Amino acid sequence: MDVIKSWDSLAMVKLDIDKAIAAHNAALATLKRNGAPIYSPEIQREHEVAAREKLTTELNQCRERAAAFHARAEAAVTAGRDDPYSWLSEAELQRAALLRPFIAEDVAATSAIDMTRYTSQVATGRRKLDRATAWLLMREVERVHDLPVETFERLAMPEAIATAEAEAQEAQRLVSRIGDVRPERMEQIHQNILRQANFNATGQLVGQ
Repeated sequence: MDVIKSWDSLAMVKLDIDKAIAAHNAALATLKRNGAPIYSPEIQREHEVAAREKLTTELNQCRERAAAFHARAEAAVTAGRDDPYSWLSEAELQRAALLRPFIAEDVAATSAIDMTRYTSQVATGRRKLDRATAWLLMREVERVHDLPVETFERLAMPEAIATAEAEAQEAQRLVSRIGDVRPERMEQIHQNILRQANFNATGQLVGQ
């Protein structure tokens, strides 16, 4: 079964994470009045466990959706990177073929330090490149100088691959966030805060 529905999106996953957390916090808030529990300890615990289980279930569903988005986007990125010749149109490939000997000669004659400086100028927009030139530099700079070529890659990369890459990164951030807001993780953080609060700056128990 396909986890990703036609109407789903990472924005909706993020919204559902926020809704699940808000509903969990609201459920816990109804268990107290003026900061004091309104039920017996046993009943109070039952309600807390039910709220926790509901949040865990909803977060698991969100994680499954985010992971599916990540897998799909990563597959698109991998497929695109495996065929860099598909990045350029026929006209751009023809232009690249004409420019290649000149670009290769320039890159070979340029020191690694100067190439790094040039790359920085391109990254900041001080130098403009067309896609064919960026594509050639991406290949030649890595081959000759073994320097990072992400700047040239971003300029040469088709929008569809760049979009998929951004989606994969956003999906991974959501997966990480889900891990951070899980009840057990939040309880661990709370317990750590309480333990630290019992000690003063010198590491001595408060009140001892």
